[in-house]
Amino acid sequence: YWRRGIVGQSFERTGWLGRTLDAVGTVDNPLQGISASWRPDPVLNARRAATATVYDPSSFNFHIEGVWGREFTSVYRDASAGRTSSGALAAARRTYGNAFRVQDQLAPLRVDDQHPLAPVPVPYPDGNLGRSLANLARMLGAGFGTRVAALSMGGFDTHDDQPDEHADLLQDLGDGLLAWQADLAARGLAHRVLTLVWSEFGRRPQDNDSRGTDHGAGGLVMVVGDRANGGIRSEFPGLARLDEDRNLVVTTEFRTVYATLLESWLGV
Repeated sequence: YWRRGIVGQSFERTGWLGRTLDAVGTVDNPLQGISASWRPDPVLNARRAATATVYDPSSFNFHIEGVWGREFTSVYRDASAGRTSSGALAAARRTYGNAFRVQDQLAPLRVDDQHPLAPVPVPYPDGNLGRSLANLARMLGAGFGTRVAALSMGGFDTHDDQPDEHADLLQDLGDGLLAWQADLAARGLAHRVLTLVWSEFGRRPQDNDSRGTDHGAGGLVMVVGDRANGGIRSEFPGLARLDEDRNLVVTTEFRTVYATLLESWLGV
């Protein structure tokens, strides 16, 4: 639901940001929508627009299992060009061409002894989230025409030992966002980037027998950025009034948040 932006049963496979790129993006710039992780984020699934999955721009490479050497790469690069009357073949060629295009675009971001990583104003936390944000900041700074990006962190399914685990997770999130904002500011991008932080599920107010909480309704979203309108922008549900399943009362329909971001930030 969160990634599709559609509630209820649906055969729709696209994500709400993927559909956004279908409306305003192109078929030939995959870096317009980046999944900064090891796998595509379904929120970026699109029908027409090209997107890319890049965790580390320093190591991105076009790889075909069992095929090695530049001469083979040249053959496949040549095969991605040309015209055809077959829609399926044209889509395959476009995908090959886009893969080579991303490889070429990311080549200047490779890191080696002659090209070390530039220092950042605030160190990122040493974990998946910190590395993903640092890598994404580098790509945004390179000016690839990125419109939207997505990444995620796990570990919040705290059925036990929640006080300690949750504190560590929020520390990692907070430290990551602090470094991210400082990095964007140093690159002159802070006024152009808005970050939406969301959780795919809430937790029940009542704890269980193992110092944790079970799955619940009513989560939260945070909007972070220089141009975000600070403060709490919804009714606080509180713990005195729960729904019929003893969950937090949902006070804001999440799709209204998406609509506001689309209209007020992305201009869609």
